[in-house]
Amino acid sequence: MKPFVLIGTVALALASPAASRADDAPDALVERLLRAEPQKLDTTLAAASTLRLQILYTEVDLAPEAATLTRHAYREGAEYFYPASALKIYGALAALEKLAELRASRSDGEPTRTTPARFYPLDAKEPPFAFDPSNADGGKATLGHEIRKALIGSDNESFNRLYSFVGQKELNERMWNHDFTSVRIAHRMGYVAAPAEARAAPRVDFVASKGAPVTLPLRTSFVTFEERAIPGLFVGSGYLENGRVVATPMSFATKNRVSLRDLQDVLLAVVHPEVLPPKARPKLDAEDREALLDALRTLPRESKSPAYDPVQYTDALSRPMLPGILRVAPASRLDVVGKSGRAYGFTVENIFVADRTTRRAFAATAVIYTNSDEILNDDLYDYSQASSVLADVGEILARHAFRDAPKPKKE
Repeated sequence: MKPFVLIGTVALALASPAASRADDAPDALVERLLRAEPQKLDTTLAAASTLRLQILYTEVDLAPEAATLTRHAYREGAEYFYPASALKIYGALAALEKLAELRASRSDGEPTRTTPARFYPLDAKEPPFAFDPSNADGGKATLGHEIRKALIGSDNESFNRLYSFVGQKELNERMWNHDFTSVRIAHRMGYVAAPAEARAAPRVDFVASKGAPVTLPLRTSFVTFEERAIPGLFVGSGYLENGRVVATPMSFATKNRVSLRDLQDVLLAVVHPEVLPPKARPKLDAEDREALLDALRTLPRESKSPAYDPVQYTDALSRPMLPGILRVAPASRLDVVGKSGRAYGFTVENIFVADRTTRRAFAATAVIYTNSDEILNDDLYDYSQASSVLADVGEILARHAFRDAPKPKKE
């Protein structure tokens, strides 16, 4: 393994995984960069606590002999945020690891990402999901295609199939075993369900071409989530329920959660596993890792299978910081990987950007809550405000990361 150093205001040698996961001492770089452009972000910074604005900015030096991460944070961990679809990277990673273990237990090399699958619903009266017209490869339902839909188009049902394949307990424990200890994936996405439903994982079949089918029967898991005192678990001033406004804040105490640090590190673990300690690295072969990377790299308008309407699935929707980053460097020069999320008024960006010309790179993970009426579940969230702020943040961070780099030419 190449030597790796984690830098904050102090440098820590990677003598052990514990050392690499230690929090860096806080510094004021991000706030200083943001305040240097008052015309862009002064109003936002004045309301940072109301907006629950948090930013983790990491400069990544991929020097061959000693890769380094230099971390800078603004209000990191100040209060709870709902991670929304940004968590889907964990489901994809866990599903690929579980698939590899199933494959290793057999002699026929299956199941793979492209093995036809049947995903059974929680309601036994409903038929299994076995045909997918969005898959250009013969309309098969496959685990690999569900991963692409979950990460490229942020499809909730696809993530829920990954969740069912792995199971609630195993999904969380796999991430905890990678030292992503803040992860709490308590439920599926797109709807509210009872805890018993969240624990249930319905049957999944893989129709192997060479040997016997692989069947995972209906499973029920029980996982105990550590109760942590996190500020800000009550959000808003009210919420819609059955068409009526309940005039109390909504509790997020039992909902999904993760820290900015773990969200950023799981992305780094996929993009450049060598920069994190062995415990954090995905247990994937080269092909599965490349498939995961491709899904995280592909914008909806670039995808052929599945295909998306570029008017509905815009670049800015998938990568909120990207419009700002492109003000600093042209797309032709950049490698951009990430998974964002948006729900309950929270917008989360988790992105890695490398400049092929200068070989400079950075990771940025940020969240902002925009909900001026403070009512949840009414779908009246100020997401355009969030997109504007995150684009400006992306521009400012990219300008710092690529400082002294050639100025972009118009493409």
